[in-house]
Amino acid sequence: MKKISKVFFAMMIVVLLSPVFVLPCASAAGATSVWVNNVELNAGNPYWKNGNLPASASDWNAHFDAAAATLTLNNAAINTPHTASGFQNLVYANGDLNLALTGTSTLQYSAGTLGSYAGFRADGLLTITGSGAANIVLSASTSSVYLYGTLSNTLAIGSGTLDVKIDGVSIAYGAAGIVAYNDISVSGGNVTIGCNGILCYAAYTLGGDFTMTGGNITATAASTNSMGVFANNITLEGGEGVFSGSASSPGTGGYLTGTALSVSGGHFVFRGTSEALFSQNGPPTVSLANVLTYVSTAFGGSGKSLWTSSADGVLIATYTEPSPFQYVEFILRGTGDEYPQTGDIANPWLWAWIALGLLGAAGLAVWIGKRRAGK
Repeated sequence: MKKISKVFFAMMIVVLLSPVFVLPCASAAGATSVWVNNVELNAGNPYWKNGNLPASASDWNAHFDAAAATLTLNNAAINTPHTASGFQNLVYANGDLNLALTGTSTLQYSAGTLGSYAGFRADGLLTITGSGAANIVLSASTSSVYLYGTLSNTLAIGSGTLDVKIDGVSIAYGAAGIVAYNDISVSGGNVTIGCNGILCYAAYTLGGDFTMTGGNITATAASTNSMGVFANNITLEGGEGVFSGSASSPGTGGYLTGTALSVSGGHFVFRGTSEALFSQNGPPTVSLANVLTYVSTAFGGSGKSLWTSSADGVLIATYTEPSPFQYVEFILRGTGDEYPQTGDIANPWLWAWIALGLLGAAGLAVWIGKRRAGK
């Protein structure tokens, strides 16, 4: 019960944190303006250059196409926030925003006063694509602040590289890497999130689902209360991901506030110092299709073994039924990554190769015996 009480305490903090989100729930229209480094870009002023220097069509680090609601960043250096609706944002869009990344851009800020701060914020759907990268580095030099790498109604990551570092050691309220009021979906790209503070959520949806169909994500939260991913339901169909929550009190890899966990592809690891997976509303519906599940009572996964049913131990902890596992791994069958390499009766090819090897060894022994007899 001690472990469950800690998770319950973390949930109470989440309830306290939720009112800070004042984003509209309804779908928003495309953004008509975007603030970059506290400079407004719109149809009449579409270009921005580092240092707020004069920009043009041939010399810019940010370009806003108002007709397509698309902001392109190219080696941008952004360090001055714009205040909107109670938030201070390094990049802010007043509706849906398509963010196209080229080159390597950096958004960096250290919060020294009470408030809420975001790297990218969109009052609608934020879609991230491109062949480039964005590095978001947010920190706090005082207490009583919120820090968010990205903040939007809905978040969709299709390509590009996103590296989010949230350092809030002295934060009294909370921090999160990628945040959405509704759903977060990842279909491509590479995402790395590191969140450190008193209360941290690497990937966080207030009332939506987390879905992966491709791409790669490493989400790490280390704090007094931490979650690798916090969502209503979690659906994993492809891609790769590692979700870690490491804390002196509740540390959970994946936290469900809904009713379902579905895994049908990819390679995913959940690990937490309290438990790998936790469900707030009792035992969830678990759908595991064409994947192998491995578990370990060690955070690092040492000594992991194949899990087949609750007879091997509860896979997802609840308030009334703790799980012994700090590590849970899902691997698509037939990828060659399965572990261990013996003992899996669900993999006929494994046994076929073992049998073939035994036959080969037997044949070699017969041949050697005949050679010796001939002498």
